[in-house]
Amino acid sequence: MSLMPDHRSLLVISHPGHELRLYGWINQVQPLVCILTDGSGGDGKPRLDKTLDILHKLGGETGPIFGELSDRGIYGEILHHKFDLFDTLCERLAALIISHNIDTVVSDAMEGYNPTHDLCEVLVGAAVAIANGRRNGTARHYTFPLMGDPRRPPVGGPGGKTHCATTCHTIELTPLQFKHKLEMM
Repeated sequence: MSLMPDHRSLLVISHPGHELRLYGWINQVQPLVCILTDGSGGDGKPRLDKTLDILHKLGGETGPIFGELSDRGIYGEILHHKFDLFDTLCERLAALIISHNIDTVVSDAMEGYNPTHDLCEVLVGAAVAIANGRRNGTARHYTFPLMGDPRRPPVGGPGGKTHCATTCHTIELTPLQFKHKLEMM
């Protein structure tokens, strides 16, 4: 399966700024983009404006889930064992995959150091499975690491498990694209 799909692509990231990790892919594919949090972190100041600017310059389109949660809100739900919010997010993502005929979904990878990143992979994986079951579809779910070299799978990940990627897709930026990415950063 190519990361340059025949149909629509969906990128789901946990925080603003993660789009920079997939700068070249977003520029080529121009996916629909959902972001779980507003990026406010500990200081309470949302960081969506810069991400919106980057996505629009690259041709990405913002999806219906776009920064409506805070990290503190997500952590509170997890700590208080209130999972309805996550069930709802999963259902919304599944409905989005079906309604937009998405065939490629890319999300943050579970790496065991940030609960929102890990939650992102779990939610997206479940949403893809639900959507595929409901429409007898074949949407594929890919992840990308936020720590370390994205061309190498993490070793000794969450729970001491070794993760082994079956494929690794790399998009080399031209010198001009790399310059633009650095300017965006």
